[in-house]
Amino acid sequence: MRRWKIEDGQQRGQTMEASGIVCSVAVSQDGPRWIATGNSGKKARDSGKRVILWNAATHEIVREFTEHSCNVLGMDISHDGTKLATADLDNVQIFSIPSGDRLLPPLPHDWVVGVKFSPDGTRFATVSKTQGSSISLWDCVSHKQIGTIITHTAEVKCVVLSPSGRYLACG
Repeated sequence: MRRWKIEDGQQRGQTMEASGIVCSVAVSQDGPRWIATGNSGKKARDSGKRVILWNAATHEIVREFTEHSCNVLGMDISHDGTKLATADLDNVQIFSIPSGDRLLPPLPHDWVVGVKFSPDGTRFATVSKTQGSSISLWDCVSHKQIGTIITHTAEVKCVVLSPSGRYLACG
């Protein structure tokens, strides 16, 4: 994976070797301090589906999360840079960035392709491709769904929550 400076089109730092196909990327909002990449494990030397947390300044690997058994298709870093949400075909997982611990048991959820934290980090939204496409909002503490599922007739691949956390957009 590579970082680029928009103003001059120059690569910033060395290429970060993720081994495998990078299916998703998230950058922390606090600097950026962290870059997370989700791998599919398509190369022979890749033993599983994993998420790599990189130091954005040094491009060194800080931590690897190997708990996923399917391709990691979506991820997000909380606004304060302390939590990482990851989504694969079977579940959503939330990790502590400082400790690397999984904060909640995996949330069983079919065919998840996107996940996004609310600005205050208390909730997260997921995009699922089961029965069409649906958006669900979850509480980070209780791990329970909030409100009703939003369904679409067309395919949805991404979701974002407004800065106030009162609205979401998906497409």
